[in-house]
Amino acid sequence: MTEHQPPRIAAAFLSRFLPTAEREFLLGDLEEQFAERASVGLLRAHAWYWIQAIRSAVAFASARNPQPTHSDHMTNQGFWNAIRLDLKFAFRSLRRAPAFATIAILTLAIGIGANAAIFSVVNAVVLQRLPFDESERLMRAYLLMPTPSPNEPPMDMFWSFPKYHTLVEIQDVFEGLGTFNRDDFTFTNTDDAERIVGEVVSASYFTVLRIETMMGRTFVPEEDEPGAQPVAILSYGLWQRRYAAAPDVIGQAIRLNSVSYNIVGVLPPAFTGLSGVAEVFLPASVYAAAMNSPTAHSQNVIARLKPGVTIAQAKDATSVYGRRIDEVYPAPQSVGAWGAHARTLEEVRVEPVIRTSVLLLFGAVGFVLLIACVNLANLLLGRAASRERELAIRLSVGAGRGRIVRQLLTESAVLAFAGGAAGLALAMPTVGFLRRIAPSASGAFAEDVSGLTGLGMDAIQLDGTVLLFTLAVSLVTGALFGLVPALQTSRPSLTKALKEGGGGAPAGRGSRIGTREVLVIAEFALAFVLLVGSGLMIKSFGQLQDIDMGFEPASALSFGLSLPSARYDRETGHRFLETLHERIAALPSVDAVGYNICTPLSGGCNGTGITFRDRPASDPGSQAGVEIHLVSPGYFAALGIPIIRGRVFTPRDREGTRGVALISETAAQQFWPNADPIGKMVELGQGDDGDREVVGIVKDVRYDAVDEHPFPAVYLPALQSNRRSGFHIVRLSAGDPIAMASTIRELVRSLDPNLPVFDIKTMDERVGDATSSARFSALLLSVYSAIALLLAAIGIYGVLSYAVAQRRQEIGLRIALGAERLTILRLVVGRALVMALVGLGAGLFAAWGLTRILTTILYEVQPNDPK
Repeated sequence: MTEHQPPRIAAAFLSRFLPTAEREFLLGDLEEQFAERASVGLLRAHAWYWIQAIRSAVAFASARNPQPTHSDHMTNQGFWNAIRLDLKFAFRSLRRAPAFATIAILTLAIGIGANAAIFSVVNAVVLQRLPFDESERLMRAYLLMPTPSPNEPPMDMFWSFPKYHTLVEIQDVFEGLGTFNRDDFTFTNTDDAERIVGEVVSASYFTVLRIETMMGRTFVPEEDEPGAQPVAILSYGLWQRRYAAAPDVIGQAIRLNSVSYNIVGVLPPAFTGLSGVAEVFLPASVYAAAMNSPTAHSQNVIARLKPGVTIAQAKDATSVYGRRIDEVYPAPQSVGAWGAHARTLEEVRVEPVIRTSVLLLFGAVGFVLLIACVNLANLLLGRAASRERELAIRLSVGAGRGRIVRQLLTESAVLAFAGGAAGLALAMPTVGFLRRIAPSASGAFAEDVSGLTGLGMDAIQLDGTVLLFTLAVSLVTGALFGLVPALQTSRPSLTKALKEGGGGAPAGRGSRIGTREVLVIAEFALAFVLLVGSGLMIKSFGQLQDIDMGFEPASALSFGLSLPSARYDRETGHRFLETLHERIAALPSVDAVGYNICTPLSGGCNGTGITFRDRPASDPGSQAGVEIHLVSPGYFAALGIPIIRGRVFTPRDREGTRGVALISETAAQQFWPNADPIGKMVELGQGDDGDREVVGIVKDVRYDAVDEHPFPAVYLPALQSNRRSGFHIVRLSAGDPIAMASTIRELVRSLDPNLPVFDIKTMDERVGDATSSARFSALLLSVYSAIALLLAAIGIYGVLSYAVAQRRQEIGLRIALGAERLTILRLVVGRALVMALVGLGAGLFAAWGLTRILTTILYEVQPNDPK
């Protein structure tokens, strides 16, 4: 604000002739032009102002309408005219203070941009409705696996076809049920073989989801039966990409895993299955070999509620159905009973840990926005102090307090919307960054419904909902940081500034805690809460990083390979894998190569039952559940898994030789706590018929979530099984493992050009995926905490600089009277320390309560951990 003021008498004279609606804005225009002219010559500026005042007064006096200028209500035209004038004045006022406007907009851009970015995640994870008709009535039904102890909670399990059909027959709360399972297929219609994701589904799957084809038809019940004609339905994306959107695609053939399927339909663009990534759909008859096996658990079940049936009723009924299924297919008494339960798709669409993390981050950025609002409120209070004389003149010429408040709030709204626009610009790259670092779905069902359990990366975007949210946040923000300064600035006592000249602080102000100090204390409290939360998350992430996962991920590369059963039987498949491993082992820098049906930390390994031959069948401990792995001899060396006792597998452990098995430490401790397991005989549900001898014990490996204790595991020789598809591990002695990827692809292509290599990742990348949720929360919470602390520091600096400026005369007098520099410094810094300490105390109390919500996402860290 310039130090030159227009002549007060001229301004008062002019105000008598101006209509109320235009008075303030005309005076503001004249004042702005006066300031520009006064910088050149003050006397000429005064003369110019008097001339303009007289001309304007004459013009308004001659054009005065005899009709009343006020009414009990404002017309629409008058209202919008007032808004237009308010906005015009607000832009002019902010243009005269470019430094203030820039700082304010940047501060708001940080707060609003952070909120818009995180809200895009919240929108994708929590708020967006699932893209199905009446999706709130869709449910997932889970089979519950028997547990060896009543103290152990039951675990979710896939369904076998016989148990699913029993559920269909006995249930009466669902109008339809269907099965689905995500699977990978090798597309070989062209010379360029490709691995694509698909779903194997029952004919009722599409009916339950109420999905119709864009072309052709869906499956019919007869195509679920073994021996049915092989048919397939294409996703819209695959139809576009591989068939060039050919209108005559119906009736053509698609070759998957060397089997020809007749294309009977094309789905609409929006549907890619419950997995969210499916490109092709095959009927359940693909799994004909498992259809009559009650123990072949591989199917997910989707269901739609009958009209009039509530979710609670369906959940209760499904629990009853689980007990009836156990009556039809009883589990051995020693391992409990089968059960079942149901959850809505909304409940299972996001892992609870991810949901909590996202909502926690949303609360954190809300704190950042509050701190930004506090800073802006402080800036406006400081700016208002320099505008006291201006606002006092407006009050003195007839502007009511409500009028002043409205004008100041209009300025705040202009700043808020400008900050909102800048925040959206900041949010755009932030959303892209969030897509890259967002956590991956994990757990046994992650790959089967990753479109529901993961974050749904494609859904994280700045769509219309996010734009509306940003608009609403901008409105609320403008009110939050503008209301207190507007009310305080427009108080009637402000007219004293005309007598005081607007300078200096009232007596005693230096020792009083005012509105600005209270706001800064609030900033520090909010920032401290975020810092405590980020500290706990960082420590939790560090704990996860330090977990002994049972293997050495460094210098190891993993990749998937699937041998189609149509071209590879048991013998040729094993021969191919042995040849592949021999050629990979011959490559430079390769130390070891191994194979397993799954990888560590994948959460998708198989489970089965184990029977102990040295115990009577009536013994409660004669059977149990274990995780099963089919591995090659080099697997343990390739992953660096230590052998505790006994021996590992050799190439001699193959079909036709004595069955052998290795067990994990947990299995040894749980099943033989007081005996030596080496030499014991066991039988596995998924192993070949016959007993197997335990020949060794290996270290526990975490195959599920990194923060879950390893399940008892049993390893069988892959050469004694019928499995030929899975993941291969290559350990290098030197060089970057990922650089080996192209060499491996060429080597596989030389053996079979129709076998695509898929899911190539280093083991370090898989470890990173497994800890992505904790890293996501820790990283973002740390960034926003640092921003909050910076904003709080800026806030306290602003308060102190304003306080010092207001007390210049007092400080000068103290120095003149002999006050030492240290005393003055203590006076200023002491005030800052008081505000900081009070803020930290309030923040400590708030953090003690708010960090309770972190309990579910912290690993081996307590919310009140002082370290």
